[in-house]
Amino acid sequence: MVWCIANNLDFEAAKVFLPERFPFLEAIIYVTRNPKDTCVSYYHHCQLLEGYRGNFEDFFKIFLDGLGPYSDLSRGGESLAYRKGEIEGVGVGPPRPPKDSPDYDNLSILSDKKVFIFPLYPIFQIIYVTRNPKDTCVSYYHHCQLLEGYRGNFEDFFKIFLDGLVCFGPFWEHVLEFWEASKRNPENILFLKYEDMKKDLKSIIQRTGKFLDHPLSTPDILQLEDHLSFESMKENRATNYELVIEINKENNLIDKEKCERGAFMRSGKIGGWKALMTNEMSNQVDLWTKDNLAGSDFSF
Repeated sequence: MVWCIANNLDFEAAKVFLPERFPFLEAIIYVTRNPKDTCVSYYHHCQLLEGYRGNFEDFFKIFLDGLGPYSDLSRGGESLAYRKGEIEGVGVGPPRPPKDSPDYDNLSILSDKKVFIFPLYPIFQIIYVTRNPKDTCVSYYHHCQLLEGYRGNFEDFFKIFLDGLVCFGPFWEHVLEFWEASKRNPENILFLKYEDMKKDLKSIIQRTGKFLDHPLSTPDILQLEDHLSFESMKENRATNYELVIEINKENNLIDKEKCERGAFMRSGKIGGWKALMTNEMSNQVDLWTKDNLAGSDFSF
């Protein structure tokens, strides 16, 4: 949605694989690994998902020089885009102010190690999308089976999810940090809910266009709504990640038997968690949610 709005609904260019035209800028900061393995793993990642077409020798030099699209390890996971603003086509701000500047931490989205630090500038914008935790847990379980090689059962994954030990966790800390930040900085952060997108996608498209200072006409909104429908995206090779799943299967990176009929775009429905969660699990999530939302005005 964001890419299409920012690129004047260029549906022809949108046929390019999504990660190639809309890179996951923060990917590398979520994983801590020794630099040798990181370099080799990231080389293959960039071939598959970022459109890198060079050889490993050149990539190795780029990696050591800290000139890749994300970061060099010596800077603690800071994105090159945020430091230099050199990635073409990505809306980034000027270099971060010095650490002793009062503007350095205008917006801090913190893990225990305080790695998610973003400076705020008028042109720096975040569009944050969240989903109710039950559906998020089940959806991410299937995602991890297909794309991250998870081979355990749902019961174990459920515990890991609630304990905040999956990537992008803990869930509520992540969501509430952005929720509070979006209230303080509405011009910089647009906070969206998946459930609202399912109920009224046209309204979300309109809000997003306005947020990006790129309002759309009614015909454009309707055209984009059709392009973004679950049925359309499920059949779209540029967005359905079938290419990555096929490569994972060919290289035995995932459990082919469990994932034989798996799809990145599964159902897209609200309430799909009921197919896997027991009543006991559901009640556990309800209590966990109540505890985490105590004192907050956030709700789904």
